[in-house]
Amino acid sequence: MYASLACFVLLGHACKMLGLLLCRSGSSVQEPAADRARAALWGRGLVDAAAAAALSVVATGQQELHESTATTALTANNLHDCLRVVGDTGLAVNRYLFFLVDDVGRSLATLCTEGRSPAQVQLPPEAVRALEALGDSELLAAAATALVDSPAVSSLQGVEPRECNRFLRLVQSGCKCAGDALSCMQQMRLTLYESRGPEAQRLACGLLRAMRHVAVRRLQVGLLDQLAAHAGMGPALQEEGRGHGEEAGEQQQDASVWEGGGWARISGMWWLVREEAQGGQMLGMDPAAGGGGRRAGHQASSDRAGVLEEAHCNTVYGTFSTWGGGVQEQAAAVAAGVPMGPPPLLAAQLAARAAEALCRLCRGQGLEGAYAPAPEWQFAMSPVRRWPFLQRRSLSA
Repeated sequence: MYASLACFVLLGHACKMLGLLLCRSGSSVQEPAADRARAALWGRGLVDAAAAAALSVVATGQQELHESTATTALTANNLHDCLRVVGDTGLAVNRYLFFLVDDVGRSLATLCTEGRSPAQVQLPPEAVRALEALGDSELLAAAATALVDSPAVSSLQGVEPRECNRFLRLVQSGCKCAGDALSCMQQMRLTLYESRGPEAQRLACGLLRAMRHVAVRRLQVGLLDQLAAHAGMGPALQEEGRGHGEEAGEQQQDASVWEGGGWARISGMWWLVREEAQGGQMLGMDPAAGGGGRRAGHQASSDRAGVLEEAHCNTVYGTFSTWGGGVQEQAAAVAAGVPMGPPPLLAAQLAARAAEALCRLCRGQGLEGAYAPAPEWQFAMSPVRRWPFLQRRSLSA
């Protein structure tokens, strides 16, 4: 468990150093070095190892923390150490995921802006390998699992308030990285799909398959619930979620990704969302929070006012955009064996709820003045981010 965390620490340093190298590249020495470093961090072996390590840490940490709660087997120091490892790993794997997605996405965007249309783009072998790793590996699913299956700090006895606050900040930071990654992956998928080439189509379907993994769906639904909770809509959501889950099971029993009331299993049940909704506070949002209590509320400031708004925008775009698509796009996904999204009516209902949440937040009706001192209207000013809602309008009519 601790060895896995050490690997993630080293991986984080490697990503940071590569970022610095890319910023300073331009010489005949630096550019090849950056390319070699990128190829190493894009490798399928490293991607698979990071995914497996993250799942192992979360599972082991959950078991140790559960046994500690039941038998008080862990000392206070060991309990805190275990919580730190789980929290640090959840953030680290999501940071690595976002670094990989962002790096590959930038390379793909560069290819498409060098005076060529997407149909003329020939992807280099290293980019193909990286896209295959993102689509075929368990990295995205592991990153989502590390967040959704993290332990509820309210259920742990003997954890100091300072450690609770630290853990909450790690989980919230991991959620932001996950939302950023999903948003970037959707942009990459659309770029690949527009190229129309068979290889690009295959890679686009691979990304969509990863984004529709059941573990990712659990995180997406949880983030949508969190958006609504931040808008002050919390208590009603659990009741609404259960109704939607029953409806989804009735409408689409053959879709394995949604069967068995899978929606109800996560909606309103993620401990982070539940605690925020019940307490009327956003947890772990203030990086300067110390040990003044379990709930480190969001403290808005002029330089951070748009951070939460940006995270909510990425939640909306990185969720609804992966559940729809045009007729041809959907046909290609079905032919490639990509899992189905939610039933259209359920997706439309979720979109309506998210739209209401965003309106409430922009009107200043969110928890603790969430968009204070004033909203930046990031969603309203972005046609790309509004697109998923426009898709759902005909379904909800």
